[in-house]
Amino acid sequence: MVADTVLSESVIGLILLPIAGNVAEHVTALSVATKNKMDLAIGVSVGSSIQITLFVTPLVVIIGWILGKDMTLYFSIFETIAMVASAFLVVVLILNGRTNYFEGSLLCACYVMVGAGACLLPDSSA
Repeated sequence: MVADTVLSESVIGLILLPIAGNVAEHVTALSVATKNKMDLAIGVSVGSSIQITLFVTPLVVIIGWILGKDMTLYFSIFETIAMVASAFLVVVLILNGRTNYFEGSLLCACYVMVGAGACLLPDSSA
């Protein structure tokens, strides 16, 4: 897909795949959040992220190794900083067990900034 479109690997990996791969979790989190069950909405969102981080990513690397494809857990400095900063922001915002619209907008702003950085980042494979 990278060769056929103008999208870089970072945009596809940081923006498109998480949205498309977690559609069911997004719908569930939105539906329970509209019913004012924020603890369940946060649990679904954070649990989905932990599942991808701890299970799916290493599994894909192992499958790539079995199939002879070059896949590693090497992340660029931008990807590493974005992951650590966003994880830190989530922990700080949900630490007290309560949330509000401002904290939600901070999380959305973090996502927009990571997306903008991924779009502006030069492609490393070029």
